[in-house]
Amino acid sequence: MTRIELVVEIEEGLHTRPAGRIAELFTDIEGQMIAKNGSATLSSMLSIMTLGVKRGETVVIECSQALDDATVERLRKILGN
Repeated sequence: MTRIELVVEIEEGLHTRPAGRIAELFTDIEGQMIAKNGSATLSSMLSIMTLGVKRGETVVIECSQALDDATVERLRKILGN
């Protein structure tokens, strides 16, 4: 299992573009994003967007499998870390 805590640094928060990029990244990987407003399926752009994550908020990424370094780095870049 992988659990990563990241702070969203994107000025506009998790809007359409970054949510779509995250969903694309996790197409073949089961997992969830946990935020203060609930949790979302990582492979669903709409699910991620409904969390309403703003800049400066921390999200937790949980996956049932280990993530390779390249995937973690892409996720960090999407979130502006």
